[in-house]
Amino acid sequence: MLGVAATCHSQSLPVRNLAVLVDPKGVETIDTVSAASAPKAFHGIPGNLSAGYTRDVHWLRFTVQVPTSGEWWLEVEPPFLDDLRLFEPGPAGFIEHRAGDTLSFASRQEDYRGFIFKLKVADTAPRTFYLRLRTSSTSKASLQLWRADQFAGAKYTEYALLGFHFGVIVLVLMLNLLLWGALRDSLFGWFSLHTLGSLLVFLAASGLIAQCLLRDSPHLANASVGAALFFLVAASAPFSRRMAGVDRDQPFLLWVFHLQATLPIGMMLSLATGHFVEAARIVMLLWLPLSLLMLYLSFRLWRQGRAEGIYMLAANVTALAGSVASTLAVLGFTQDDLFTLNIRLFSLLGHTLALQFALSVRFRVMHAERHSATEQFRAAELDAAWAREAHAEQGRFIAMLSHELKTPLAVIDSAAQTLTRIDRSNNPEVGRRHERIRRGVSRIDHLVEQFLTTDRVDADGISAERSPVDVRNLLVMVADTSPDGAERLHLTAPASLMLVADRALLRVAVGNLVDNALKYAPPDSNVHVSARSQDESGVPGVEITVSDEGLGIAPALRDQVFSRYSRGANVGHVSGAGLGLYLVRRIAELHGGQVSLLPLSAGAVFRLWLPTGMAGPNINQHHRGLPRESIPMEADKQTVVAGASPSVLAPVPIERRRSEGAA
Repeated sequence: MLGVAATCHSQSLPVRNLAVLVDPKGVETIDTVSAASAPKAFHGIPGNLSAGYTRDVHWLRFTVQVPTSGEWWLEVEPPFLDDLRLFEPGPAGFIEHRAGDTLSFASRQEDYRGFIFKLKVADTAPRTFYLRLRTSSTSKASLQLWRADQFAGAKYTEYALLGFHFGVIVLVLMLNLLLWGALRDSLFGWFSLHTLGSLLVFLAASGLIAQCLLRDSPHLANASVGAALFFLVAASAPFSRRMAGVDRDQPFLLWVFHLQATLPIGMMLSLATGHFVEAARIVMLLWLPLSLLMLYLSFRLWRQGRAEGIYMLAANVTALAGSVASTLAVLGFTQDDLFTLNIRLFSLLGHTLALQFALSVRFRVMHAERHSATEQFRAAELDAAWAREAHAEQGRFIAMLSHELKTPLAVIDSAAQTLTRIDRSNNPEVGRRHERIRRGVSRIDHLVEQFLTTDRVDADGISAERSPVDVRNLLVMVADTSPDGAERLHLTAPASLMLVADRALLRVAVGNLVDNALKYAPPDSNVHVSARSQDESGVPGVEITVSDEGLGIAPALRDQVFSRYSRGANVGHVSGAGLGLYLVRRIAELHGGQVSLLPLSAGAVFRLWLPTGMAGPNINQHHRGLPRESIPMEADKQTVVAGASPSVLAPVPIERRRSEGAA
């Protein structure tokens, strides 16, 4: 950062003829490296030292030639170098000066975040210095020579820039903490952690933690750089994943972000075990592909037209630029100057601000979407309320209409019966006409009942009255009241086959299956009804099958046979509204069961399965308006043909009891 101040003031002097000697074992001394034979081991470098993460000791040799004599200050950056030893030529040999972040601030020659060596220069002749550098972080060094008064002005400018940098990041952090507390949105919480990580990296890498917070704890200050870096890597993973829209349908990307979040845990252990150099190499090598991945994901957001995509793209371009420059430098692949040493701090600031804009845009979009969803929900609630009211009004209208229809129908049926009794002509044609009148009345009455039942089973809150049902007796009751079924029905059911169900609804369902089979099969054919215990997916239940010997269901109609108003083109001569099988399906669903059409080549076979226990919706009303005629009487009034097996109802004729109402 001081390079910025130096650019503004142009007051520092460059260090000339910089050369380096690598000491892998750390055994060299000032006497051995300054001996006459030592110069051959030094290699000139064009700029500053940049050797990357290594445990080697590096000796720097450089020449200082100042324009005037007096006190000159040698500045060495970056601030996280562990052990620095400057050997200044003196009258009787070399004078050793020590510095480094493993020493307390009290031992430093100047209260400054970096390292300052104060040199007494007696004349303007060239002088050769040696600097021994050993560090557990990246082995790099940038040297600048200052007059004492000139350094003070550059220092104030530098701290002003650092303060501005620090203030912006703290402002972003506080803003997101407040938004997180007020809105309880985890995205602001994760970004707060990400910003905190950026702030810690900034403070640790610039030496401000060592200067301001850990002046008397140099070893903690030394570890803070690595700890801050690992914390930033871990904290940025969940926020980046959520901003990039990576979820469970992208398992590879999800795994990458999980690895990024958990890898620094192991890296933190390297600080305690002394393997920070190796761990740092891994982190720095992974940082570039992670930056490229985030660049791709942000580009994808931008191409998708997301409002925050352009800011995410800008944030990750900034981060990638800083990552490339600093990673290549700290790994020792490129030489750098003071500006490059601190470019990571500028990229962190730009990255943080761009992410803040992206998050703000994302929040505005989310807020607008939530507001729109709330308005849609309220509109849907209002529509549902209107629909419920309309349905209730429709139910009241249908109930009124059915009452108004049933009364004249009953009068017509009674009159037809009276005419039959008082007719003394014994004319067969008159009797057939009376019977046609009664069949027409019965047909209209049956259609009205189907419409009423359909309206009620589709209503919200339809209830099922739970009670034990004897399946065999129920089948007998259905057969007993089925038109034209006295001789055609063949029932098979074991004794004591019980289930818990709504007796009235179950009577309607089985009755519709039986009535359909009788109507659509030839008049001289048989209809078989059977019941047995049958588990379904491990759930105990009862299976009722109804099969006929008719034409069967057309292949084109098989998928829609249980839909409302569905009728085949080949049954136009048979009366019906297409609601019978729809009612069977709805009643089966209310009981937690199912109805299906079994695949057979001839005839139609319907299978109704119901759980033994009541598994359907638990509803609070009972038979809301179901017709009285659909509620069965108790089974103890039924008559089973003598000679039938006690366990099986063999095919038996059922005498249909028809009420001949009085006129």
